[in-house]
Amino acid sequence: MATSTTGPRATDVVFMYGSQTGNAESIALNLLDQAQQRGYQAQALVMDDYEKVAFHPQSVYVFVVSTTGDGDPPDNATKFWRYLRRIAKKQSENWSFMRYTLLGLGDTNYDNFCNGGKRLDEKLRELQAKPFYPRALADDATGLEETVEPWCAGLWAPLAEVCQTKSGGKVLPGTSKGSTAETVVPVPTPTTTTITTTTSSSSSDVPRITQAQYLTAPDALKTTLALTFQPLPAAGKSADFWPGDAFGVICPNPTPLVGALLVRLGLADTADTPLTIAPVAETTPIPTYLSHLGPVSPRTIFTDLLDLVAVPKKAFIRMLADYTADAEEKKQLLYLCSKQGATLFSTFRDLRPTLLDILTTFPSCQPPLERLLDTLPPHQPRYYSVANAPPPPPPSLSTSEGDEASHSTFDLRFVFNVVQYDQPAPLVVKREGLCTPWLERLSLGRPFPTPTAPLHLFLKPNHHGFQLTRDPTRPIVMIGPGTGVAPFMGFLEQLARSTPASASRETWLFYGCRDPRKDYLFRDQLEGYERDGVLSRLVVAYSRYSPSSPPTPATEGAEHPRYVQHHLRRHAADIYRLIVHDNAIIYVCGDALNMARDVNETLAEILVQAEKNEDDPHFGITLMDAKKLLVQWMQEHRYLRDLVSQ
Repeated sequence: MATSTTGPRATDVVFMYGSQTGNAESIALNLLDQAQQRGYQAQALVMDDYEKVAFHPQSVYVFVVSTTGDGDPPDNATKFWRYLRRIAKKQSENWSFMRYTLLGLGDTNYDNFCNGGKRLDEKLRELQAKPFYPRALADDATGLEETVEPWCAGLWAPLAEVCQTKSGGKVLPGTSKGSTAETVVPVPTPTTTTITTTTSSSSSDVPRITQAQYLTAPDALKTTLALTFQPLPAAGKSADFWPGDAFGVICPNPTPLVGALLVRLGLADTADTPLTIAPVAETTPIPTYLSHLGPVSPRTIFTDLLDLVAVPKKAFIRMLADYTADAEEKKQLLYLCSKQGATLFSTFRDLRPTLLDILTTFPSCQPPLERLLDTLPPHQPRYYSVANAPPPPPPSLSTSEGDEASHSTFDLRFVFNVVQYDQPAPLVVKREGLCTPWLERLSLGRPFPTPTAPLHLFLKPNHHGFQLTRDPTRPIVMIGPGTGVAPFMGFLEQLARSTPASASRETWLFYGCRDPRKDYLFRDQLEGYERDGVLSRLVVAYSRYSPSSPPTPATEGAEHPRYVQHHLRRHAADIYRLIVHDNAIIYVCGDALNMARDVNETLAEILVQAEKNEDDPHFGITLMDAKKLLVQWMQEHRYLRDLVSQ
């Protein structure tokens, strides 16, 4: 077949996206809009809708894919990824006809940076597909725009060489290489409109909080809560979960913030008038999260649909400039999102201003609601690990009956730190997180069990492997300092119910906190699990322990190990035996930026430095090979991580 730069040109371009939080989708729809303006026959669809397109030489493909979890593909790309693996394994198809390019989105706070994009590129090349334009990998830790902007700008020339266009791929009239628009991130044209006023009302079942408990002392650095709630029977129909799964909490934006925005945007008088959201044109799709909505009011839009505290993107700032009346303010906004203003934008981004902060700073800016729907990201659920095991079926019932009965009512428990922080200078304003302070306020001052609380949630099974193994004989090593211990409480509760066959398995937990007097979470339960033999070893590190602290069995004077990786080194011989010779599964939960990287480095060092016989499978292994082995174990689900960027 023809290469990516020779032979007949394709007749259309297909933008395929895999998006977890909406960034990849927004970029793909932006590119679709620009492609249509440039005369291309184009469409955009989520990767899991791959069956809607027939992969053939008449199309060119542009993939925009993010990465979630520990290097996993987004939820709406998993079906497509399984499809690619299946046909690659069977060697049933040859995609040498395909001409494609790829933009990956990731975060270097995580070890497996842009792994979703990298793996997709590798799989397409394995199928002999040919890139017509070099891939790019954008880093959200420093700002996606730094990579996305030049990559998008550079796409159109090579695309015109491989795909037909009615206008030759030229820029629309009114723009030129020297114009301001060419120095900023392209802004999508309006794709939504609020048109019809209607009346509607709806209600849904919500769970109720049944218990709230502070797990830390009042003088601890962080405030940690454990909440238990019971979904109502309607929600209980989907109660099929297993230790390691998570659930999403959908919390509203703060009422004062919503109210202030409605006033600022002149929407206070019509705040509760239902509106219908529809695309401007049939060929221009609206974001997925808006596509299935019924009538909604402006108050609902700002309360439940839009992320009002998201880190601002350049495309959003560029849109605001279009609706700013004051010339000086407009100039400042345009400079802020230009290439020349990159340093200032980075500083601005680090301040993490809310939408209200920005509109207050630029008082003549008056964006319409339609454009906010176009450019603001969707309001995202907050995910938490389930910290308990599912209820066992009553022994008097059959399996099917027991499953149904156990799912009619059940508890879900989770643990979280109440997020509070200071906004950087020059603002130095005290801020708080969105969901965790709301959850704390929701549970304070109410007798338990509480009346029905405005708490909306959904279970999220962990499809990427971070679940308690169902093999009753396989050893497990759990590493989870701080609230990273939460999923392991569910593991241990489930193991405590295990059959005698699992009693022979080794179970280790490496836990860490700052001070045993202040923030040792679940201390009584963990030490009880060790006494009862559910845990073979409980190893605890205290990062802020001092000799003046009361002695405990796990402390060994002022020179005790401070972090979990220090204890891993101290127990290196056992760890090597468990993970190499006994085929143990390693679970790591918690901070991606520091803890997970330190643990990964320590495990690699243990593989290298452990005493070995010449017949040992890893005799003479180098540090680089050890790290490659850990990556292999991740793919084999022997080394599983559930990480969050703090």
